[in-house]
Amino acid sequence: MDTNVAMNPFFENMGLLRPARLLLIITFFGLIFLAVRKSSKSRNKQLSKATIETASFEIPFVGHVWAFLWDPDRFLRFSREKALHGIFNLKMFRVDTRIIHSPSLMKSFFALPGSVIEHKTMGSNIIVKIFGFPAAEVPQMITHFDQLMNTFVTQLMKGPGFEKSWNKLLFDIEKIVPSIVTPSSGADGPRSWERTANIEIRPDGTIEADLFPLVRNCVGLLSSTEMMGHAFVDSHPDFLEDAWQVDANIMGFVFGYPSWLPSISKALKSRLRILEKLIAWHTNMETVGPIVDLKEESGPFDDVSDLMKQRQKIWSQRGFSMQARAAVDLSILWALNANSNSTVYWMLRNIYATPGLLGEVRREIAPACSLHDNKLKLDWKRLLNDSPLFKSCYFESLRVDAAPWSFKRLQKDCTVQEAPEDARKSSTKTESTTFHMKKGDAVLVPADLHHTDARYFPNPSEFDPKRFFVETDEGRTRSVIKTIRPYGGGATMCKGRFLAEREVLAFVAAMLTCWDLEPARGCSWEMNGRAKTSGVCSPHDKLRVTMKRRFI
Repeated sequence: MDTNVAMNPFFENMGLLRPARLLLIITFFGLIFLAVRKSSKSRNKQLSKATIETASFEIPFVGHVWAFLWDPDRFLRFSREKALHGIFNLKMFRVDTRIIHSPSLMKSFFALPGSVIEHKTMGSNIIVKIFGFPAAEVPQMITHFDQLMNTFVTQLMKGPGFEKSWNKLLFDIEKIVPSIVTPSSGADGPRSWERTANIEIRPDGTIEADLFPLVRNCVGLLSSTEMMGHAFVDSHPDFLEDAWQVDANIMGFVFGYPSWLPSISKALKSRLRILEKLIAWHTNMETVGPIVDLKEESGPFDDVSDLMKQRQKIWSQRGFSMQARAAVDLSILWALNANSNSTVYWMLRNIYATPGLLGEVRREIAPACSLHDNKLKLDWKRLLNDSPLFKSCYFESLRVDAAPWSFKRLQKDCTVQEAPEDARKSSTKTESTTFHMKKGDAVLVPADLHHTDARYFPNPSEFDPKRFFVETDEGRTRSVIKTIRPYGGGATMCKGRFLAEREVLAFVAAMLTCWDLEPARGCSWEMNGRAKTSGVCSPHDKLRVTMKRRFI
């Protein structure tokens, strides 16, 4: 299934080629109109000690709305180069919209307490429109939001639950990747990711496949099985195809497009199929009781992650409906598969496309990757801690290929500070600069505005993983993420980032160890543009590759 369908010409002119990116902008304007409605007459009062510069091309009353909509990336980069500091102001109708992009200002902003930055209401409204959460249960969701979010902290960031999830995922990667494609399908036919990759066996025995769906669906199935267990995944083997259909029509859900439109009708059916399976899954778990408290085996739910087991107990204790539980779990499945899967693809493609890099990376990771008789063993700690070039390829792929935007609304007046080194060269200040922002202001933090800033990343369009190298006091080379922010920040910072990092590194290392890839006829490693999404980009082109097993 091709999920990279171009939008109509109006949205193409906006430079927004994916519905998920449109969701962010739509949410952004919804936030702005809410701020307009709630703002008081006193909001025009000048509070800032240091002036927040206003971008060019302001039109009376509408402000910068048209310039922003026409080509947001180009307009924001132009405004970045004109501004003295890493913050500038857009007027969206009557609302001040603060654009923050310098490292010190991003750090200062995301350090603000939750009482200043509103996120619960916006998140609840999104799951209603996109994932079918019952609107009547939104107040209940907001009440228990922190308790539910805390399960991500305890299970996806630290502790035995995290290690259990990772060990299971690593085992599956070591088992699956050496035979990710096979000349013969076996008794059960081709696996789900093979069906979507249009596998062909060439006369010389090599295998040809579409790389993006192959990688995206294989990674997605492994991570989804680790999270939800086999009971759910086996009940709906093609749930990922339904998830991509929902993802491709996010704009329609947000706008409330009529259900008779073919694309919306198809997406609604896809969403319904997933929700029905999730409702059945939750209903069956409920008959077993709180699985997390069971001392004995829980039958088909033994392999459900500790995260989902803990959340099941909270859902039950707080009296949420099965529809509410299913809708939130659908949003989790969507988030789980929105970024890591695509990052694996881009990391592989970037390594192959950069002259000389493939050999360097393979030599570096060889001590951590053992392949004998088509059996793979990965020393993940060595990959994570002792492979600086390989890890830097991960960071550089996130810098080049991820473009997350964080939207917030201020509930209180606040201040943020910028370090003197982040001001443009024309600034003569040697002390931090303080900026005041007002209650009701909208704030946009587009990470890619910093990721593409040549002041921090020379030749930003080039793939150069060594820009993340640092030398230790002992003379060793380490890889450090530095100032990029691919995971967002603050209370809504991605809770699964540590698991995602390990997953991507392990899967890419496994692919580089087990397979030789070459572009099929008519294809090339060279990039043909990227379609921006809410996180990691999708490719514009369809890259087919020939795959040969490696014997080392």
